[in-house]
Amino acid sequence: MTYTPEALAALVGDSQFDPRVYGDEALFRLEMARIFDRSWLLVGHESLVKQPGSFYATRAGSHPILVWRDGQGTVRAFLNRCTHRGTRLCSLDRGVAGSLVCPYHGWVFAADGALKSVPAPEEYGSDFRLGDWGLAPVAALDFYRGFLFVRHTKQGPGLREFLGDAASSIDDLVDRAPDGEVEACAIPLRHRYKGNWKLGFENLNDAHHARVAHAATVRAATRVTAELAEKATHASLGVMKANGMPIRQFSQLDLVTAKFGHSYLFGFIDGQKKQPFPQDYVDRLSRARGAEEAARILSVNRHLTLLYPSATLQGRFQTMRLIHPLGPDLTEIVGYIFRLKGAPDRMYEEALHYFHVSISPFSPVATDDFELYEGAQELNASSSAGPIVVSRLHEPGKASNAERVVHRGTSEAFIRNQYATWLSYMCDEASR
Repeated sequence: MTYTPEALAALVGDSQFDPRVYGDEALFRLEMARIFDRSWLLVGHESLVKQPGSFYATRAGSHPILVWRDGQGTVRAFLNRCTHRGTRLCSLDRGVAGSLVCPYHGWVFAADGALKSVPAPEEYGSDFRLGDWGLAPVAALDFYRGFLFVRHTKQGPGLREFLGDAASSIDDLVDRAPDGEVEACAIPLRHRYKGNWKLGFENLNDAHHARVAHAATVRAATRVTAELAEKATHASLGVMKANGMPIRQFSQLDLVTAKFGHSYLFGFIDGQKKQPFPQDYVDRLSRARGAEEAARILSVNRHLTLLYPSATLQGRFQTMRLIHPLGPDLTEIVGYIFRLKGAPDRMYEEALHYFHVSISPFSPVATDDFELYEGAQELNASSSAGPIVVSRLHEPGKASNAERVVHRGTSEAFIRNQYATWLSYMCDEASR
């Protein structure tokens, strides 16, 4: 099916949308071309390629890419595709190499993307020149405080404009490091769910679902906390218990929506009140930033920040999730954890607990969500499925500045914001 702007607009209303947005193959291909090729996509962090020659393979939308630091120290990103016959150049997740050899016909590429050599070059004809066949770079690459973003088109807003107010969530994470830098653990957690990529984005700032969908984990965390009594506990238990807050309390939180579909929720994670930060960490941060600035940094209390359409961030527990759509009904999640440079080891240990509780394939919280995603995917594939309703707290938010609007915590405004962004991208037929 060919979707005209009128047909696309008919799918998305002000407070509901057509369930075909989850399962239609033609729509998915259009999303890849018009949303994922035109948006800045978070693909990793510069610490994953520390030394010259280090690389890692990942995805940016529908394109496998290779992030590689060349011999001069420049970080580059290429399509992970040999320019000879189009096969995947590198099948390793990560490594260190000054050059890579295509496993098909032996073409050799350097870390700066240049084609260095081919077997039997005379067989390619007299007009064959190595310089014409280097790896294809992504169209645009930029960093924000060490976080690497790419885009497949040259045209469009700059990265700082795209991030807008959501950049403060990256600041929240990095500012917590006494040395002013974070370092990603090189080995991520990966898992997949059989559902559309948008289902996750529609859930992760949904405060209203927490006490219902995660009731069993709330009971379990409450019981374990009581059994441990005076023994050391981790803040991740507090996070799990926080899912059980009354709806009225969730409603009193602040939900922020911003341009380009981004959003974040304040006040959900109260672990720092019940589980104070280690004093040696507070002392180190205070020495590095001053006591007043350290107190401001540690007072920030955000739940997940959604960087539409490619990632989520959690600053308090130093984690990042990359969202890789693999099909209309299949999504891969790649989770990374960060070490705060200059912080005591306990901060990393707490982050590890949160990481496994919230992102691991064995997470007691995430598995609740995956079951809901997959059920929604199956049921909405039916031609008789009714509309998806997102009308909860459909009221004007408070614009605190030009870049952000504040809503009540249980509002579905962040989903409406995502679909307004979705429609804007999808109806723009021009190549940006």
